Amino acid sequence: MMGIILFDEKTKCCACGACKNICPKGAIAMKEDEYGFLYPQIDEKKCVQCGICKKVCAYQNGQVKNTPIKCYAAVNKNKVELMKSASGGIFVAVATSVLKEGGVVFGAALDFEDGHAHPHHIAVREISQLYRLQGSKYVQSAIENTYEGSKGRIESRKKSFIFWDTVSNCWIVWIFEKRI
Repeated sequence: MMGIILFDEKTKCCACGACKNICPKGAIAMKEDEYGFLYPQIDEKKCVQCGICKKVCAYQNGQVKNTPIKCYAAVNKNKVELMKSASGGIFVAVATSVLKEGGVVFGAALDFEDGHAHPHHIAVREISQLYRLQGSKYVQSAIENTYEGSKGRIESRKKSFIFWDTVSNCWIVWIFEKRI
């Protein structure tokens, strides 16, 4: 029996991890290639061929093209926060507001382990930890299980959160709103 093929070439995968996070059997893992980039790999022994991993892939399935209704520009008025930030420091202002409401902020952190950089997504629940998400990383970050961590917040619609990322923030709502 032929297994599911997520993509036939790497240019058809943005490595967002949506397939890994949606898989009901945990059959998909993000593995490093020879250059250190993460790509999904299916464990054929666990896979039940449901195909939900292919359906969730917004990168391959295309997206609805929307025309923006409004566009906003902002700069953080707090000069200390602004100087520690990139792109106007708006992230820390929005994230602080979410945390003060009891919410959670998901984003990319750059931690170091054994002298090597380890970019990965984390959940921050305290203002004192926001510094871990500040600043541009310009590298691929391991999403890990942060999509699943934000799923309940979307479903409840009562708990505030933000998922701040260049690729994944678009997919997170798409994944759980569509409910494949």
